Amino acid sequence: MSDAKVSIIVPIYNCERYLDRCIKSILDQTYTNIELLLVDDGSNDNSYSICKRFEKFDNRVKVFNQVNSGASAARNVGIANSSGEYLMFVDADDYIENRMLEALINKAISENADYVMCGLTVDVYNSKGSIISSVESNLNPRTILGNINIPSNILDLVENEKISGPCCKLIKTDIIKKNGILMPHHISLQEDLYFNLKVLEHVNIMSVIGGTYYHYNKGLGESVTTRYYHNKYEMTNEVHDLLIEFYISRCKDVSILKKIKFIYIKNTYAAFINLFHNDCMLSIKEKKKYIKKVISSEKYTDMVSGANKIGVKFQLLILILRVKNKTLIYYSSKLFGVMKYSFGFRY
Repeated sequence: MSDAKVSIIVPIYNCERYLDRCIKSILDQTYTNIELLLVDDGSNDNSYSICKRFEKFDNRVKVFNQVNSGASAARNVGIANSSGEYLMFVDADDYIENRMLEALINKAISENADYVMCGLTVDVYNSKGSIISSVESNLNPRTILGNINIPSNILDLVENEKISGPCCKLIKTDIIKKNGILMPHHISLQEDLYFNLKVLEHVNIMSVIGGTYYHYNKGLGESVTTRYYHNKYEMTNEVHDLLIEFYISRCKDVSILKKIKFIYIKNTYAAFINLFHNDCMLSIKEKKKYIKKVISSEKYTDMVSGANKIGVKFQLLILILRVKNKTLIYYSSKLFGVMKYSFGFRY
């Protein structure tokens, strides 16, 4: 087994309910050469005290505290203070299986991989903290050689958004530090995908392993997908610019590029649907004006005309946007909004 040191970064904000479980799952790993960087993001519960208690108990634990600045800023503090050869993130309300690090590091060493990832288990809890369902989301194992070959071989991970999150990944720290890669502060949506794309620009060997070693805690309350963002289109569009450039510069397969363009379709609908969130205070006139501004852009025309994805539902979504009629798009988005916010509809 390798003796490479792994830095594990946990951003923390008001997570006292699950924090003990998270920290213990990391310290109980079968692979023990780690440093655990706990970054408290201005919590107003007992999270910081819990962190300090573990710091006294185990010298592998390092605790940092900052004024509330968001998860990205907290992760960046962890990156700046990390000293391991590899780096990974764990969220404070999640936990990991005790063999996760062993499985990831062994693959990283055996393949000389810069970036290794695994699947996860989604655990859904009710308001009382009892688990009501647990679903494994496994990945097809593979090792990809050469940076230019990565985009075409991770299309499934992009489409199912498994590449998007910060967790379930083990990354060579040098790639992050030598290239000055940080979690972006200026966006609060898809910032994890932004970070991963910046990392993948410099990865030469990537491995995906089987097994669901990470437990993602999903509550029944508000999530990132149901929250209102006044600038949702602008944020997702910036990240999609990075995604499309990552693919166009490395992949010449037209059918793949059409699927990457379809992700813009999903993002645009998500932004339009967001206009019908209860917290959106825009008038009907202002919503239609916003839609018109988006559909008048050069990128909108390029993406909508070039996007494709097999399936009647997807073709219908593309067709509605291709018409470029702000009234049609307004009412169809309103309908999708009702289906999403009232019935949990996903496209």
